[in-house]
Amino acid sequence: MYVPFIPKPEPPSQEAQDLAQHVVESVESYRATRPEIGDGDVGVALRLARENLSSGAASANLRMVVAALVGLLAAGLVFLLVAYRGVGGTMMAILALVVVAASMAVVMASKKGL
Repeated sequence: MYVPFIPKPEPPSQEAQDLAQHVVESVESYRATRPEIGDGDVGVALRLARENLSSGAASANLRMVVAALVGLLAAGLVFLLVAYRGVGGTMMAILALVVVAASMAVVMASKKGL
């Protein structure tokens, strides 16, 4: 005979309990000024807030990946130009400035959500 074992969830940390209390107080104060807000609206708002919080971490990781790929691509381009065309010192300085400017533009654009 099989008896399933379901472990008890760990109790929430004190920080999580404090945050939950803060959220409850915020929702109650908001509902005091807007009595038309129902439980369904609160549930949807909490779900949207959770999605927004978790997508922030994902977009930060995506920005790091994009910046790393741009840097690798730029380094590869500089290496190819130096190795196969014998680019001189002045041209290398110009290429380095272009690479830095392009990398900064990509990072800044991704931070603005563009």
